[in-house]
Amino acid sequence: MTREIRTTIELGDIKAIEIECPECHYRVVRAAGSVFPQNLTTRPGGCGAIWIPYRESLTALNEAVFQLKNFSSLLSSKSNKPPFIVRLEIVEGEKP
Repeated sequence: MTREIRTTIELGDIKAIEIECPECHYRVVRAAGSVFPQNLTTRPGGCGAIWIPYRESLTALNEAVFQLKNFSSLLSSKSNKPPFIVRLEIVEGEKP
């Protein structure tokens, strides 16, 4: 017997982006499409990590997620509804 378990999400289900420091577990959560603050934490939780150099990458990530949500809205409009559904597959269980 073959068994497959997969978890997928539809683009419209994306609510936010969460960024977490793997050392101190400090988290920043921003709604998809919102802007990361200019004063993005330089030392989350006092662990010494520096996030500022990655601000541009985080902004690009947020823009990409915003575009995915816009794409989802276009696909769900009644006048432009395609004959397919777009989903993203996510990793199940432990990461390798």
